[in-house]
Order: sequence, then structure tokens, then C-alpha cells
Amino acid sequence: MQRKAGVHTSTWQRWQQIHTELGFPLNNITQSVGDAPQSAGFHKADGTFKNEKGKAEKYCASFDVSLLHPHHYKGAELALLMVRALHYDILCFWRVRGQGFTSPHLHNIDCRLKMKAQLQRQVREWLNGGDGLVGNEPDPFWVGYANQVAYRMLKTRIEDAMEASNKWND
Repeated sequence: MQRKAGVHTSTWQRWQQIHTELGFPLNNITQSVGDAPQSAGFHKADGTFKNEKGKAEKYCASFDVSLLHPHHYKGAELALLMVRALHYDILCFWRVRGQGFTSPHLHNIDCRLKMKAQLQRQVREWLNGGDGLVGNEPDPFWVGYANQVAYRMLKTRIEDAMEASNKWND
């Protein structure tokens, strides 16, 4: 499977590695950089990078993965993927229809990349237990992990990744 345009090469390499480690098939990334109105600006370009062909390409630090196809992740696989992605500094938000989305998907943010303030807000809200949506409710997936040592260590890892790269717009 080829890298989707708009997904940074370093993000794509880590996303492939996660799937290899877990033994999961690599599923399609359905959205990366884009200006669709329903994305409310979350997928607008965050910057540019030199792609495999040495050409400048726009990227977005967030990318979505559909959960509709029968070959896509099932319950326990999804949980493993979301936790494993944190080891690679990628946050996964599980988005469902009840939250106002037309289809279930993973909204992912690569915390190693320079990103717009909107995505930084989502990362901050996640670090504080929120779901990164307008109402900032407790994240339904991560709520059960909030007091676990592994979660606290991974949370610190994400904070450190953002600080080391000076990604915050403070």
C-alpha cells in the first residue's frame, strides 16, 4: 500500500511499523490534508515536507482511518492499535456516529509534527482526559486507562514529544 498524499513520510513509516508489530493489515487512510467543510479546518495543511520524489508536498498532522469496512479493526484490535500508536507519538481518537460524525473512524494526530492550534488544542484536551471535540467530554476509550501507570507514562511521552519539538503555540 502506498502512502496517501498529505500524510508525512515519517508518519506513514511509523503507521506501517505499528501495523507490522501488531500483525494487522494496513488499512486505508481515508483523509489527510484537505479543505472539506465537514472537517471544520482540522485537516487543513500544517506545513510542507519533501516527499519521496524530492518534491514539496503539503501535510496535515492529523489523518483519519475508516472503521466501516469489514476488514478494518475489530474491538480488541482497535484498543491494541490505539495504545501501540502512543508508543510512536500518534494519538488516536475513536470517533463514532453518536458524536455527530457520519461514519465511525479514527482521528489520529502525529505529535512529532508541527501542527495548527486546533490540533494542539485536541492534544491538550486528550492530555487532560478529554475527547478533543467541541464539548470536550471525557474520552470514552481512554476513561478506563486514566489511573493506570502505563497510561500516565504514555501521557508523559506525548507531553515530552510536544515540548521537545516546540510544537505548542504558547
